[in-house]
Amino acid sequence: IEFRIGEGAVHLNGFVEWPFSVQSDGELRLSFAGANAAPLTSILMDDDLFSDHGVVTGDVSLLFGSGQGDFISNGRVSIQNAHLNVLPFLEPLDIQSGRLSWEGERGKFTIDEAEFPGGSVVATGDVVRFEPLDIRVSAECKVLDLDDSLLKEGLQKASDSADDKSNILVD
Repeated sequence: IEFRIGEGAVHLNGFVEWPFSVQSDGELRLSFAGANAAPLTSILMDDDLFSDHGVVTGDVSLLFGSGQGDFISNGRVSIQNAHLNVLPFLEPLDIQSGRLSWEGERGKFTIDEAEFPGGSVVATGDVVRFEPLDIRVSAECKVLDLDDSLLKEGLQKASDSADDKSNILVD
């Protein structure tokens, strides 16, 4: 099946046996090139992650068959010109170029080039788990002005959120 999300073509192929039961079994694969990041990622993950611009290219597979009604996803995507909301207390990143690959709950990412109001950054990291978010990041800031980078209201909101179990470690 081929369909469009925004300006990008998306290809879906695969099979699902017993699709509406907990015994479902199968594999679905989404391939996309030049798809708008916001609508595509809202299907796959948190709606607030991307803004309305940015381009995503890659492959995502959904594997069914655990007998529990769950599925496992894995994939590789590249991101260009995306506005990424990472943390509630940090200005969003404008990512010129980056990549993410994952298998199930674990993954790796690279940000080749990104800017935010307080500077610019390149980074690599590991996703220990996606829910709740637990990542390890190694970042190099070419320029960093914390007065321009931090969202003061976001710092208060993050400290007030007792139920958020996200864990982000930055080197």
